[in-house]
Amino acid sequence: MRSINRIWAGAAALLMLVSCAASEPEMTESERFDAYTRQQFCDLVGENAVNLNYTLSRPEDWGIERLTEEPFGELDLDFTAMQEDLKQSRQELNSFDRDELTEAQQLTWDIIDFSLTTQEQAVGRELYDDLLGPVTGQHTNMLITLAEFSFYEKADLDVYMALLEDLPRYFTYVADYERARADAGMIAAAETLNEAADYCEMIANAPEDCLLITGFADRLAELDWLEETHRQNYETRNRELVCGPVADAYRALGECARELAAQGGEPLGLATCLDDGGKYYQLLMRSMVGSDRSLGDYQQLLVREISAGLAEMTALYQQDPEGYNAFASTVPQQGSLPPEEIIAQLREASKDDFPPLAELPYTVKDVPAALEDYTSPAFFMIPPIDSQDKNTIYINNAMLDPTTLFTTLAHEGYPGHLYQTVYTQLLDLDPLNNKLSASGYSEGWATYVEYEYAYDYMNESETYRRLARVNSLLSLEISALVDMQVNWAGWSEDQLAEWLDAMGFNGDAAGDLMAHVCAEPGNYMTYAGGYLEFMELRRTAEDTLGSAFDEMAFHTWLLDQGSAPFPLLADRLDAWMESQTALAPAA
Repeated sequence: MRSINRIWAGAAALLMLVSCAASEPEMTESERFDAYTRQQFCDLVGENAVNLNYTLSRPEDWGIERLTEEPFGELDLDFTAMQEDLKQSRQELNSFDRDELTEAQQLTWDIIDFSLTTQEQAVGRELYDDLLGPVTGQHTNMLITLAEFSFYEKADLDVYMALLEDLPRYFTYVADYERARADAGMIAAAETLNEAADYCEMIANAPEDCLLITGFADRLAELDWLEETHRQNYETRNRELVCGPVADAYRALGECARELAAQGGEPLGLATCLDDGGKYYQLLMRSMVGSDRSLGDYQQLLVREISAGLAEMTALYQQDPEGYNAFASTVPQQGSLPPEEIIAQLREASKDDFPPLAELPYTVKDVPAALEDYTSPAFFMIPPIDSQDKNTIYINNAMLDPTTLFTTLAHEGYPGHLYQTVYTQLLDLDPLNNKLSASGYSEGWATYVEYEYAYDYMNESETYRRLARVNSLLSLEISALVDMQVNWAGWSEDQLAEWLDAMGFNGDAAGDLMAHVCAEPGNYMTYAGGYLEFMELRRTAEDTLGSAFDEMAFHTWLLDQGSAPFPLLADRLDAWMESQTALAPAA
């Protein structure tokens, strides 16, 4: 499930630091740190039943009990208490002598420090997030989250039922948070809130049609350990809860969204609607991308890449005008294949560029038709760290077609999310690292392999592959630049339309693009920023190593670091390059 707050979500792992067991005198600093991070991991994943189920299939192995009482965890808008806990968390981390830790532990210490620093910079901005956005909103993510809740044993079914019962309490928290934002003058745009209300009303008015009922019987049928009598009882109870408390929760949240929409106005970027909106957007980049790169630097990188992309399109037209003109009407051969066959081809094609990983089981599912307008084109559900065989890729057929299916599955499957996630989980790394990582790492990796490799794996002409790549990448980079200019520089819709027209694009698209980047600030930059960070790491390595640069070695080193903020990866890149230089044969 997506976090309640983009920045404060990371606090969940760290605000519990003071609960660590007291260290024993005979412990070394390294042993004490291991005990500390294990406790923090347990506190984080055990704070609510959803997080626990998505992280561990066997929580008892970690000494964690499943939650059936208030399974959504503690819900509180007391930010003062959180701030005090944050201060204590900093003291706890600083109590360790970093120099006495192992190299791997130092990385974990640095990751915690990066996360704590981000939270410290967010103090006083706890209401800046929006929980009803069209992409990251709690109302849209909740159904998929609950529909993918895993049933490893009967106790998980009981927890699931408890979550359905507890949903009204959780949605009441979401509504209270949004009302508090409105009272503080930070209400979302009317368009965004009305869209959220429409969604909630759709679920509330036809709960029997939602996937919590339509897919539940099939899920129970897969449980060969569940007795028939229990199966029938759970089906009956699920229907009662979905048509009762769940529908009531959606109805109440929809009423709240509609009420707030009456107070909302036109879409405005952070720089316009908040006194320190530009600074907050910079903080979002640190939290969401996992980078402390300045926005000015990102702007220069994006302008450079967009200019290069436009120049490449011009060159392709001059080199192959016939192929250029045929591009729009060409349907990729592999785009019409079943998803499973495409993924098999991608797995085989990527073996020469990425370190080996055993073939993994996975399931491809279609996004239910009722949710197609409210979900991404595709997404990957991260498996528990102790059960790598539960890999699910959702495909939104309303947004994907044969021209994009192949590269999208590279992003979600091999060598993208599925591959990178499981590869990292199988490493002997502290599991706390990944729980604290920014989404810019995972999305950046998937975007990097999509644009730098997937198009080359297609069975099409060079002109088509290059045009398809640059066309799609330009769309992302332009959207990311708009994301920045609206939320950081304060562009209005008129300024955006004027810029689009000047660039040769359709200025009439300014309204929809403006609405999205205002409702989901930083969303495009999570992908584009992460991609740029990986490309900068690669360029540094290529420029330094020259002919000694090896793609497989570089990717192996990157993946072996695990999820980490990009400044920490950049700091550690020098040591790896030195090792590669030492291995290079003498000239």
